[in-house]
Amino acid sequence: MGSETNYPPWVKAILEKISITIYRGRTGSVLRKDEPILNLNSKPLSHGGSEYNQTAYIIGFEDEEKIWNKPSDCSDIVVKIYDLKEPGKYRVEIFCSGVNRKVIKFEGKEILNYQGYDEEDIKDIRNWKEIESIRGTVIFDVQIPKQDL
Repeated sequence: MGSETNYPPWVKAILEKISITIYRGRTGSVLRKDEPILNLNSKPLSHGGSEYNQTAYIIGFEDEEKIWNKPSDCSDIVVKIYDLKEPGKYRVEIFCSGVNRKVIKFEGKEILNYQGYDEEDIKDIRNWKEIESIRGTVIFDVQIPKQDL
């Protein structure tokens, strides 16, 4: 089950709009379908301000119940949320990694289809020309009305 972390209202409002479908491996069975991301095991990875007076929250989520690392590193899905210091405006960055395919939706619209990887994708680091990039990032700005916070 998900964590019981108390996030600031603006972080929680954004996380509540994110859902995920997770597949076993690249083409396997569905592990979770259209699951609210807050239902996944998670932990805050970092939060706070910067010299630019910008606040950010970084949250890690685990994509499987049977995890390799004990305790979980919660790094299969990472969500970074920045307060852009304009009323109600935030930047969201979502990163995926690992072998499991993940389809991320925001407000019901697909925004990222991370394909995962398998052993055939792993190349010898000395043969740089053979290495293909596996993309798993989406970045977007979102406006959250004050009444939704």
